Amino acid sequence: RGRRFSCRAALHERRSPWHRWNAQEGRCATNLIMHAPGSPAPICVTSSARRRPSKRAPGKVLATRLAEWASGLTFDELPADVVASTRLRFLDVIGLSLAGSVTAFGRSTRAAALAMATGGPSRLLGTGERTIAPVAAFANAACAQALEFDDTHNESIVHMSSPSVAAALALSETRPVTGREAIAAVAIGNEISCRVGVVAPGQFHRRGFHPTGLFAPFGVTYLAGRLLGLDPAT
Repeated sequence: RGRRFSCRAALHERRSPWHRWNAQEGRCATNLIMHAPGSPAPICVTSSARRRPSKRAPGKVLATRLAEWASGLTFDELPADVVASTRLRFLDVIGLSLAGSVTAFGRSTRAAALAMATGGPSRLLGTGERTIAPVAAFANAACAQALEFDDTHNESIVHMSSPSVAAALALSETRPVTGREAIAAVAIGNEISCRVGVVAPGQFHRRGFHPTGLFAPFGVTYLAGRLLGLDPAT
């Protein structure tokens, strides 16, 4: 199956909105650090060390606090290894989507996508045919998983990069998005997808549910909100 990543946790001085929940659960998971087997050094999905502390109003729900963090984190606050890793994830997903697009699964996915919507700003990888952004994101992410080589977060069993990169690429064709903005959005989206997925490690998969479909939408939602410039409060 896909390349598996081992994960360990690191606690830093500045906490993300996850810290309180993790502390209550006995977890030390303010940071997810992933490395491929045999890689020279672990790679943080995002870093807490350089996060700006958020001002939290009493009783503010976690979704709002998380939106504030996701929209406020800047590219310059990402460590160099995170930037390098996320760039590779873009290349990885694009390559996998191109390879998957010529499979029987990819061809049926393309046909379904064009049946849902033809014409639009966003392209299907492999053919260049255009459709609306949500459909392009769905089709390109699906094709990236066609050969089961996309990255996997071990604890949550979430294939996090295919949905996030596909969404970022589709949205980038609807409005100006710089490379730095896209990299930051995907790094943030991946971290959120994995963290939500570890609420019950492995349990959803054991019961027949695909964790990627359950948890990646959380990360992609915050990714999209960031790229669309939505108000974190609403």
